[in-house]
Amino acid sequence: LATTTSCPTRVAPSRPSITVPTVAPLRFLLNTGQSPSCPHPTVSTPTTLPSLLVSAPSHQPRYPLHCAPRFVRRRPPNLINSQKLIEKPVVVDMGQIQYSEKYFDDTYEYRHVVLPPEVAKLLPKNRLLSENEWRAIGVQQSRGWVHYAIHRPEPHIMLFRRPLNYQQLQEAAAAAAGQMLPK
Repeated sequence: LATTTSCPTRVAPSRPSITVPTVAPLRFLLNTGQSPSCPHPTVSTPTTLPSLLVSAPSHQPRYPLHCAPRFVRRRPPNLINSQKLIEKPVVVDMGQIQYSEKYFDDTYEYRHVVLPPEVAKLLPKNRLLSENEWRAIGVQQSRGWVHYAIHRPEPHIMLFRRPLNYQQLQEAAAAAAGQMLPK
């Protein structure tokens, strides 16, 4: 007694119960005839063995190799997040992180931070870090700084900026809010 299974073109394989392990390479020796509806070889799998009952499993790949889709599933880019930083703990001596002096233009004040190589390996190559992320890797600065650019030739150098007179504006806003509070 034998059953014939046809090619599961673009159909997810079913997983029937199996009571006896079968050897997948031997199934192609059983029958290599072709069905008019499917260009792939069909396989006849015996459903009974001497004194053992076997459900006919479908061991064929989801797509036969010669009919595989033309696209290749790629892994997503290696993005850094807070969990990745926790998964790979790196002990950083705060003295290893170097901070530049501030420099200015008409709109912003800037500074750059040089990270040690073991921390630089954790940085993403294709996106900027949020404030929580750069603080998590050990960068310590006052509020208002934003990681605004990646310096491609030297990715271990983080470039930061914030609006001119940021601290004075924040203090003025806090003082105005304090005057509005009832006493």
